[in-house]
Amino acid sequence: MEKVDNFRNRLRQSIIDSGMSQIEVANKAGISKSLLNKYLKGVSEAGNHKLLLLANALGVNPVWLMGYDVDKYKIPEAPSKDNERNDLIRQIENTCKSANIDDLKTFLRIIKSIVNK
Repeated sequence: MEKVDNFRNRLRQSIIDSGMSQIEVANKAGISKSLLNKYLKGVSEAGNHKLLLLANALGVNPVWLMGYDVDKYKIPEAPSKDNERNDLIRQIENTCKSANIDDLKTFLRIIKSIVNK
């Protein structure tokens, strides 16, 4: 993924495209107008939380808003619980590969006691 623009330009363009005033964007995002002005002047860039607030208010992909070459309107999906579960199972499997037999037996007893509560 390549960065092709900067946050300031993308934010400015998103506000124009939205048809909202800067005050409306700030209010919708829940940030101050002065903070939005700092972003638009390039004085500072939004951290993750503010970036998400702005992207949601403007209806754009937060990764695009950061300046990367991705679809402007395709919002990345949050990881599903199934993905999180599968990732945890993989982590457990990888940890077990290096454990000795006695540790594995103990581990299995612990897991069974938790699951069978």
